[in-house]
Amino acid sequence: MPQLKPLDPSTPIFEQLGTEVSPVILVNIFQVAEADVPALLKA
Repeated sequence: MPQLKPLDPSTPIFEQLGTEVSPVILVNIFQVAEADVPALLKA
């Protein structure tokens, strides 16, 4: 199941969402078992 985790634990994601600044950079990190990589890439 996907989980929402901040990249910077000192600034939680919901605190980041509340700031009025720009630009915005979105980084998605996927951690999958090596055996599941082909299925992830296909999806």
